[in-house]
Amino acid sequence: MFESFPEAYKLLECDDDGNYVGIDQVWDMEQISPQRLRGVIHLAYNGSREIRFYSTLTLLEWYEPVGLEACQSLLDSQLLDEGPALFPHRLWGEDCAYEELAFRVVRPIDDWEIQKPLIRRFLSPEIYGKHAFLEGSFTRMLIPRKERPHTLHFQTLADDILSAMQAALDSKELEYPVFQASLCLRPLVAMGKVDHEGLEWFFNLPPQQPDPRFEAVSAARFLPDGGKALYDRWEKSSDPEVQQWVRMFRNH
Repeated sequence: MFESFPEAYKLLECDDDGNYVGIDQVWDMEQISPQRLRGVIHLAYNGSREIRFYSTLTLLEWYEPVGLEACQSLLDSQLLDEGPALFPHRLWGEDCAYEELAFRVVRPIDDWEIQKPLIRRFLSPEIYGKHAFLEGSFTRMLIPRKERPHTLHFQTLADDILSAMQAALDSKELEYPVFQASLCLRPLVAMGKVDHEGLEWFFNLPPQQPDPRFEAVSAARFLPDGGKALYDRWEKSSDPEVQQWVRMFRNH
């Protein structure tokens, strides 16, 4: 990926012996040398558009708090809005660079004072209403779970998530606006901000790809009754795909 840029190639794609292992293996390194860390931090602020993006991802993959600051700087630069796709979606081809950053920002890096404004920024109409979020990795991470204390902070973001959902629905720029809006359902239902009626609205949409109905069926399990009332009704659907979804999530 970075063969033409020796410094980036060495730091982002090679092991400590200089052997190529790929960026995924670099992300999985158990120990990061101080020299590598300093080098990647430098690249995150001073490299090309692609190098800055992947260096920032790398810092976040290593759970380095400085990655949050690098992410802020990258967003401020607006470099992500220029040039070819940095992280094309595996099925739909849309550039999910913003989602890849957002997903990693949400993880437990233990710096909520920096994380919160960054997360809110990703949920803003200027980002969530204009750029592709299609995996759902970011929004699923926002579900508050008692067994994961760091996620309880996310309850304070309920209004921001509602705003993000509405921004997606209103968007004239997104390729899949309704589906992107539906990705907000799981955290919103878990937070008590979307009820049976809201889920029914998405469920009653015509089949499409990617399908918002899947997200509605998935989110129903976070209702106070575990989605029982909706699942009892939806399992009678003549659509075998819907029946499969209900079986998948009913006792999840």
